[in-house]
Amino acid sequence: ASLTMMFKLAQSAQKGWRRLNGHALITPLLEGKTFQDGLLQDVA
Repeated sequence: ASLTMMFKLAQSAQKGWRRLNGHALITPLLEGKTFQDGLLQDVA
């Protein structure tokens, strides 16, 4: 019964999902690149 409730809760939450602002910047961030004030910094 609880598995069904969790599934229904996830379905309900999914209706309000939207793409994050700056979604293209997530990959470089996870790769360890640094950002300052929202701008990608070159490694010197």
